[in-house]
Amino acid sequence: MRFLTRYFRALVLITAALALVGCTAPRAKPDADLKAKQFTPQAETASLYIYRSEMTGASAPMTVSVNNQSLGKTNARTYYNLEVAPGSYTVVSSADNTSSVTVEVEAGRSYYVWQKVTMSMGSGTARAQVSLVSEAQGQKGVLASKLLTTKVRPSAFGVAPAAGSPPEAPAAAPVARRAAAGPTPASPTATAAMSMPHFVPDAKPVSRVARPAAAPAPAPAAQNVPTAATVPVASPAQPAPAATAAAAAPMPANQKESRLQWLKQMRDANLISSGEYETKRQQVLSAP
Repeated sequence: MRFLTRYFRALVLITAALALVGCTAPRAKPDADLKAKQFTPQAETASLYIYRSEMTGASAPMTVSVNNQSLGKTNARTYYNLEVAPGSYTVVSSADNTSSVTVEVEAGRSYYVWQKVTMSMGSGTARAQVSLVSEAQGQKGVLASKLLTTKVRPSAFGVAPAAGSPPEAPAAAPVARRAAAGPTPASPTATAAMSMPHFVPDAKPVSRVARPAAAPAPAPAAQNVPTAATVPVASPAQPAPAATAAAAAPMPANQKESRLQWLKQMRDANLISSGEYETKRQQVLSAP
């Protein structure tokens, strides 16, 4: 008899120690636990409590699901609290066995499901049995337990999220993933097309396009200007005709270079054709 007493004492101590280190269910914050223990359901929903209040089988976590929605696992003296829409809900507990109970709930009321745990003497495994209990018995068991959290959203039980709660994250769209990865670099062809300026084609008269202002030509040396006639000064923007250029004074080298540079710019910008460029270039080069 003494041996059996010592055996059961040792079993209780081991079970209690495993309950402290073997808890795998996430605990809720103390303020959430206190709020749930006020037992005040909302007017539009029902409050469903699923609790496990005894220390028997404390080292054996047991899964709990409601309408095929897995809440998580319970340990000794823990409970879940759900706000659910009026309707029918089936609570299932799985351990060495599976036990279930169906509860019809109404808005504005609280319901209590007891997850009773027993030890199988033959195999030493824990067995669960869920059953609907009275309000007085259920509140007593909940007060002796700690609230657990669950990842199941209220919308799974027909309840809209409370105001101020974070919204459920939708599935990421492919466009969002591309935006997070950064803008797509443009192809070389597209970049060249965007950066290429628009020029007037050769068939369009040159006089319609604004020409770059040319630096004023330096005055020719006094000894090179004939005294008997007035020599017109040719502007780079309007090259002088061949007859006028022949009668003009010799053109300084720097002025020739300036005109040749201007003609090259006009050709590169497609403002004059290659044939026009070559003709005007020969005129500048042949000028005295």
